[in-house]
Amino acid sequence: MVATKSSRRFAAIICQGGLIVGMLLVIAGALWQAFAKPENVWSEAKAEEFRKTRAAWHDLQYNDPTTHSGSESADRSAQRKVAQRQFEKIQAELDDAITTHRHRGTRLMYAGLAAMVLFGVGYLSAREG
Repeated sequence: MVATKSSRRFAAIICQGGLIVGMLLVIAGALWQAFAKPENVWSEAKAEEFRKTRAAWHDLQYNDPTTHSGSESADRSAQRKVAQRQFEKIQAELDDAITTHRHRGTRLMYAGLAAMVLFGVGYLSAREG
């Protein structure tokens, strides 16, 4: 099928728009770490929950006022295990939030570069006809 001049012009305009969007994504990715706030991925409420969970687990882990050298009571052991699981869960959420925040700019830059390459090839092929 032979493309008409107007369809090639339309394709070239679409590809130019895609190139601009790609450039904007690259710029946004480059500036992400400078301007993005950690609150976008980890709220103050979540941070407070993390602090409380960590303090509760630490208290159960290291501060047992009833026994200094004896074995731990079954109830306290169960509480400590529950607190440890809660802490590990919220720690995993924090690690995920840190990773998301740290790598979002890089992912934006990759997406922008991919868009620039794809739309650039499309633009060149539309212009050659």
